[in-house]
Amino acid sequence: MITKKSFIAILNAIRTQSEQDYKSGNLLTLLSDPAEQNYKVMFSTPIITELIKILVDEMKCETSDQIGNDIDYWIYEAKYGEHFDKIWKEDGSEVSIKTASDLYDWLLANIKE
Repeated sequence: MITKKSFIAILNAIRTQSEQDYKSGNLLTLLSDPAEQNYKVMFSTPIITELIKILVDEMKCETSDQIGNDIDYWIYEAKYGEHFDKIWKEDGSEVSIKTASDLYDWLLANIKE
C-alpha cells in the first residue's frame, strides 16, 4: 500500500507536470504555421497516464462507466478538488475531497480487497 505522503507527492508531481505540459502546448501553438488551420496544440507527457494507473492499482480503485475511477475524476473532472469538492457515499451522505489528503482517506476507506 502506498503511503499518504507518497500518494500526495505523486499527485502534486502529476499536477506540476500537467501545468508544464499546458505551457508547452501553448508554446508549440505559437510556433505552428498560421497559414494552416491553426488549432491549439495539446501536449501531454505519457508519464502522467502511467502514474495515474499506478495510483489506481495501489489504491484498488474500481472503474465505473460514468466517471472512470475516483482518481481520474478528482484530477480531470474535479480539477484537483477545486471544481467539485465532494463525493457521495452509497447512503447519499457527502464526503469532502478538496485535497489530495482527503482523496487518499476516501480511497483508503473504500478499498475493495
